[in-house]
Parts: sequence; structure tokens; C-alpha cells
Amino acid sequence: MADKGISQFFMAKVANMPGIEFMEGDFAICSSIDEIPLPKDPGRIDAAIVGLCLCGNIKLCINLDDYVISKNQIVLIMPDQIIRLGKKSRDYKGIYILASKNFIDEMLPYFNQLSIFLYVKEHPVTDLSNEEVNIFKEYHSFLWKKVQMKDNAYRKEISRNLLLALLYEAYGMFSKHRLPESRKTRQEELFADFIKLVRLNFRREHFVSFYADKLCITSKYLSLLVKSVSGRSASVWIDEYVILEAKALLTSSKLTIKQISDTLGFVSQSFFGKFFRRHTGASPRKFRGGAC
Repeated sequence: MADKGISQFFMAKVANMPGIEFMEGDFAICSSIDEIPLPKDPGRIDAAIVGLCLCGNIKLCINLDDYVISKNQIVLIMPDQIIRLGKKSRDYKGIYILASKNFIDEMLPYFNQLSIFLYVKEHPVTDLSNEEVNIFKEYHSFLWKKVQMKDNAYRKEISRNLLLALLYEAYGMFSKHRLPESRKTRQEELFADFIKLVRLNFRREHFVSFYADKLCITSKYLSLLVKSVSGRSASVWIDEYVILEAKALLTSSKLTIKQISDTLGFVSQSFFGKFFRRHTGASPRKFRGGAC
């Protein structure tokens, strides 16, 4: 059954592919999106992708929202997001760097994880100044050269630190478009832990009480702090993950609606149908048929 689910993009797919320099599972670098085997149907990725459009434009669907990336715009796709590659203009050119999920997990403690997650999740594309474009291009060029230094015993360490520096640069570019933030509070830390738990368990656990128990707090307190930090209730966050997964499965998998219902932990297909209709305004069958 697994082969009928949402397609997956794995970092290992780019190893030994022509036009891509691959660094021992940590990251890859290329100068054309055609060299990255991105899914044509909605698929989940296990890597972060940072891309810069140099000219023309390209359409990407990220978490089922459509974006058009144009000249001097940067896109940052995080691990576990659902993406689909759309059409690109004839004059499109872009440069890309991919980082493995493990690398991102190792590097996130150096950043404000909550800020990255919340802002980039909602705003994966942003405009760059000419100076910022040049900075990104310089990093890309320098990383390309360093990765190719096969005879350098410290090639991996040098490349990893350059990539970390680039992630700082990208984070700074996106940060310019956010309001200034204060130091993360205990409530924000708990919210980040809650989101991490939801990402791992939403397919089977739909109730706030499960996540509250895991965090050793009451459901009422979890609901209050999530609403205070994010402006949305804990149940809305959980439902958002479930609905996104359901839409992706209905769009790109061959699973029956009953199988999707079971995959997402619903007690019955009928209950799943009511849940889906309440959140989307359409039945799963109608959504799959392209009516929405």
C-alpha cells in the first residue's frame, strides 16, 4: 500500500545525478531546477531547498498553495512540506541549494526555530535586493567550488560551515519582512514543542489532550498558550495538518477514500467525510473529482 500514497522526494535521489554536486548526504548544489527530480504531483520532501530566480519565472505549489517565483525572488522550502513543480517560462534560470533534513535539524538550534517555522511556512517566497542577490550568488559559486575540492581533507567541514553561513543569510533576508521579535518565551518554546509533536503524530492523534499529556500540561493550558502565541487554537493547528495531508492524498495518491480515512486515523469513512466537508466545503469524492 505504501507505494500508493503521497510521493516522496528523498535527498538520496540526487546522488550521482549529472549537473548536481552532492556532499555525502548533507547537501547538494545545482544551477538548474531541471536537475532536481521534484514531483509533478504533490509530494513530500525530506530536504530543505533554497532557490533564487535569476530571470523568467516558475510556478511552485507549496503545501497546496500556488506561488510564482520571479526574478530576484528567493524561495525557501522546509523539510516535510508538500510541493509540486509547475510550469516555468522559457527564459527561466535559477540556482539551488538542497540541505538534508538531518542537517537542518542539527542547525536549527542555532536559529530561532519558532520564527523560522511560523514565518517561512506562511511566506516561503520573498523579494531580494540586488545586493542580496549578489550575496546569494557568491555563496552558491563558492560552495560549488569547495564541494568540488575532492582532495581537501576538510572539504566537508568547510562546506558545512559555508552552508550554515548561507542559511543565516537566507534567514536574515526573510527576517527583514517580519516585525522585530523579542527573546523566545517559555510559552513560545512549548508551542514549538507542540508543533513538533503535531508533525509527528497528526495522522493518528487528532485530540488536544494527547499533545497536552505529552507536554505534561493540561489541555486547557495548552489551548490557551497556543492561541496566545499563534492566534489560532491548538485544534485548528492539528486540523490544518490533517486537512493538508488529506488533500494531498486525494490529489496525488491511488488510495481509496476509505483507505485515506484509515491512514489518517478516522474511526469511519463517514466521519472522515464530515470532517473534510466541514473544513473544505466539499466531500472527499467531489474534491478528488476536481470540482474544488
